Amino acid sequence: MTQHISSEKARAGWRELLDRVAAGEHVVIERYGRPVAVIAPYREGVAVREPAPTYDIDREHLKSEIVAEVLAELEAAQLEPISWREGLDELRHLAKDSGSPFADMTTDEIVEKMRETRREIFEAEYAHLYR
Repeated sequence: MTQHISSEKARAGWRELLDRVAAGEHVVIERYGRPVAVIAPYREGVAVREPAPTYDIDREHLKSEIVAEVLAELEAAQLEPISWREGLDELRHLAKDSGSPFADMTTDEIVEKMRETRREIFEAEYAHLYR
């Protein structure tokens, strides 16, 4: 026999619910009067079916077009590999040229600035919750 029960009652009487299911009952759990889950007895040898992935063909096609465009751009640019240090230096120059306030700071100074900013935000937004 199948029994319908609210999610609130299921949560409150979880042990009893599991006992009924172990005894062979099927239970439909409802939220706001609509069924959302079924609990059924476990049977040996019956595997729980995993949902199959769903694919949106249009989206997959769009992704493949974007990847193809990026690969074509990379091939056209014929970029030579650079070391990570060269990349870091280039990034620092770009940051400095863009007017970044962190351009002339060391890593430790940037981390300290971030911590300071986090403390300021905490004080302004959340500290009153702990007083």
